[in-house]
Formats: sequence, C-alpha cells, structure tokens
Amino acid sequence: MLPLVRSLLRHKVRTALTVLGVAIAIFTLLVLGALTEYLHGMVDDTKQYVAGRVHVVTKTSKEGVNPAIRDETVARIRAVPGVASVQPQLVLLLDGYDLEKHPLTFLTPVPLVEGLDPETLPHLSRALVKEEGRWLARGDAFHAMVSRRIATKRNLRVGGTVTIRHREYDLVGIYHVPDLPIVPDAIVTYDRLREDYQKPAREQLRDLLAEVLPRGFDLDAMAATFVGKLESSASNWTVLTVEGTDPDAVADAIRRAAPEVAVVAPRELVTEVEKALRLLTLIMFSVGAVSSLVAALLIINTMVMAILERQKEIGIKVAVGASSGQIVREFLLESALIGVVGAVIGTSVGLASIAAVNPWIRSQLDTGETIFLVTPRLVGLVFAFAIGLGTAAGAYPAFRAARLDPVRTLREL
Repeated sequence: MLPLVRSLLRHKVRTALTVLGVAIAIFTLLVLGALTEYLHGMVDDTKQYVAGRVHVVTKTSKEGVNPAIRDETVARIRAVPGVASVQPQLVLLLDGYDLEKHPLTFLTPVPLVEGLDPETLPHLSRALVKEEGRWLARGDAFHAMVSRRIATKRNLRVGGTVTIRHREYDLVGIYHVPDLPIVPDAIVTYDRLREDYQKPAREQLRDLLAEVLPRGFDLDAMAATFVGKLESSASNWTVLTVEGTDPDAVADAIRRAAPEVAVVAPRELVTEVEKALRLLTLIMFSVGAVSSLVAALLIINTMVMAILERQKEIGIKVAVGASSGQIVREFLLESALIGVVGAVIGTSVGLASIAAVNPWIRSQLDTGETIFLVTPRLVGLVFAFAIGLGTAAGAYPAFRAARLDPVRTLREL
C-alpha cells in the first residue's frame, strides 16, 4: 500500500485534482441516489397506502353531460363481491384556503384533512397504523386524529386540542402514515367535515333564495336540502375491499356493474407514480453519467501521465523479471486507490451535506419529511461504483504500461 501511495504523491497537485474530480462525481451520485431511494420508497409507500382502495369518480359523457353518482349507482357498487364498504370521499385543506398565505396552494404540498366514517377505519389498517390514543368512534363530533409527522411539527399530543379549518378539535389519536404529500394529516368524522364544507354554500344559497322568494319559506331547510343533494351526488367515493381480495379485480367488477362512473384501481395509481419515477430516474442517471465520465477521464489522464513519467522505472522492472500481469496490477491498484480515496471524500461530504440539509427541508415542508434518503445499500453501491470506476479507468493505462518494450525504453532514456 505504501509504495502505491508514494507513487501517487510524486505529483501531489495532479493527484489531488484527480481525487477531487472523483469526489465530486461520487458526491453527485450519492445525492442523486439518496433522492432516488426516497422516490423508490415513495412508490412502495404508495402501493401500501392504496392497497385495498378503489376510487370511484363522476364521468362526463361524450355529450358533455355529467350524470354524477346517484344512490342507485352506489347501491350497485355495494353489491359487488369483495366490496367491504363504500363512502363518499371528502378531503379538504387542513388549515383552510388562504390565498394570501399560500398563493400556490394547489402546486405546493399542504396538510390535508379527510372526513371518514369511523366504522371504515378498521379497514384502513394497511395504510394507517394507530400509534397513540384511539380511533374515532361513532358519535364523535369535534374529535380528531392526526398523523405523527404533523403532531411532531406542531407539538400536538393526545388529550390536547388541534385546530382544523379554524375550529378546535379534541385530539384523541395519533397515527402513522407513509411519507406521501397526498396522504391526509388529520381525520375527522365525515359528517363533521361535510358540515363545514357545505356551510358556505348553504349560506350563499339561503341569501339568494331570500331575494327571490316571499317570506314564509324555511330557507335554511331548502338551502340545506339542495346543497346536500348536490354535494352527495357529485362526490367522489372510496371503495374499501375485503381483506384478501384483489382490489384490481374488484375495480374491474365495479366497472361492469356501474359503467357510468370512472373507476381508478390501485394498479393505475401505482403505474402513474412509477412513470414519474422512471422519468426522474432517467434525468438523474444522465447527470450521474456525465459526472462519472468526467471523473474517468481525469483518472485516465493521471495514469497516462504517470506511465509517461515512469517509463524508465517500468523498463527496469520488466528487465529484472516483472511480468506484464504485475505491471497491470500495480497501475490498476493505483487507479483503484484514487477511486477509493475519492469515494471516501465524496461520500463523507455527501452524508454531511444531507444530514445538514434534511432538517432545513423538514422545517420548510408543511407535509412530508424530506426528499433525501440515505440507506446502507446506497452507500455500498456508491463505494463499489467508485472502485469499479477507478479500476476501469485505469485499465487502458495499465495495459499500455505492460506493453512497453523494456529494451527500447531503457535505450531511449
């Protein structure tokens, strides 16, 4: 090892620049790899979260007519074998809609709250895992559950209160969810959230009716009935499947039973996420390939220059009996050592950078945790790649050195 180090230190600046180039390439690969690991984890989390869920939404016909989802359609869906429950889906912004505070609300991830029927919560055990307190129960009004990530960020505890859409709720439970922006960070009963959702529309309609109808009508009841019918017929619905059944097969059965609605199966959601992942992976691979190419060229240049400067040394070694294999091995080890040192520096800086950036990212996100995930597999692959890169880049100079004619080399020098 010491002879290899001494050989590389003959030209300290050149070797240092080469190592720095390799370190930059490894740093880039580590950061991009950490982002890729997070994205792959997101795919796995998406599969877990959507498992057993089928989404049913309204579908506009070719004539531009939206028939909405009627009660008879819901009844046909409930009758499909493998369906455990069917309920309207209502997901709203946890903190309400504030355009001044979040002008790009629908472009940036913000915390969400979902209204659920408490009786359906046991069917969501594959996606939501209760960590503290209890699940919502029938009869709960101003009670809520929140995710662990939002509880940590807002310092919420079971037994305390949480503000949801400008109202105070008693916090009865904390659950764990996958690190996905689309996953709601709070759960309240469907009826409670629906009441808040419909209230502005009811008040507007009541004021409108007051202007056109004579006195004597129960405007509140009329507005409530109209808005309730309109909202219930236009809502998206979530279908939970029976444990052990194939949700995609259930989705196909729902399409046959209710062709007038659009059915989104879990496999289709996962496919869309995987498409986006493949595109991002291709972009990151391209950036990493360019960085690796630059590092390889630096190693090749360094080793070729070393061979030119050490021709006499190589000729003497061959003249005293060194084999071509020994010459090749010597230069391959030198180039591999450059890769290892560059990997150590690049990986160390990369890990330190991610460790420093992750808390800042976490503080900037209203939902989710971070976008960089470092795993032992990633670190191992980065080191293996660095060693392989150094060895491969040193192959040409090494074989070139082994082919030198010792007699001609000694005569010329």
